[in-house]
Amino acid sequence: MDLGQVLINASSSFTLGVQLTLLLGAIFGVWVSGRGMIDIYILAAGDNRFSNRQPSIFGGFIRLMLGGAMIVAPALLWIAANTFVAGGTNTEALFNYSSSSGTSYCDQIRVAVSYLFMLVGVIAWFKAGAILHDNASGGGMAQRSGSPMLYFVGEC
Repeated sequence: MDLGQVLINASSSFTLGVQLTLLLGAIFGVWVSGRGMIDIYILAAGDNRFSNRQPSIFGGFIRLMLGGAMIVAPALLWIAANTFVAGGTNTEALFNYSSSSGTSYCDQIRVAVSYLFMLVGVIAWFKAGAILHDNASGGGMAQRSGSPMLYFVGEC
């Protein structure tokens, strides 16, 4: 069994990984948006019963924008692919899991490698969002390090 056959066999796992990561990102985005709304509520009402530290208005709005971006991540990835590499239609075809990858061996390897890079990119998108959330909240329990821009650029 050669590397091409391994990639072709693993391509179904790559698509499931992309879908699962996008779903987890959307759930994370809903949670982050809720935290942003709570931060803005605390600032507007002066009610500190939901938090033991005073949030900033900047952090609340960053959380709202980050949560919205995580919720609509598939659409943002499609627009980014269309903008940077003129590949919006190819990315859309990758999300169409009912389409066949072609009959030739090389075409099947191309699709499998594309799925692998989509999985890596979606994981990088999620990691950058988690770092941005930690930065907006003043540092989280996980204490993630690194620059979120490296993950955003690496994802593109």
